[in-house]
Amino acid sequence: MMAARHAHLVGSIPGDTPREAMQLAMTTLGPQLRSLPDGETGERRNWIISIIESLRAHPDLELAKEGDGSDYD
Repeated sequence: MMAARHAHLVGSIPGDTPREAMQLAMTTLGPQLRSLPDGETGERRNWIISIIESLRAHPDLELAKEGDGSDYD
């Protein structure tokens, strides 16, 4: 018999509201979830932008390359 598998969600879940994100997680992974995140919906979906902008404004750092944030290159 195979051991039970569990899922651990990290980061954003597609959904406009926490309710939508949680419903998607439950529909997709329900029995495997041990905890249920709220999906980082709304403005929190862009949490990294404020960090990037604060680093861009730091006087001791120099921007090596401008980018649109769509990839790592």
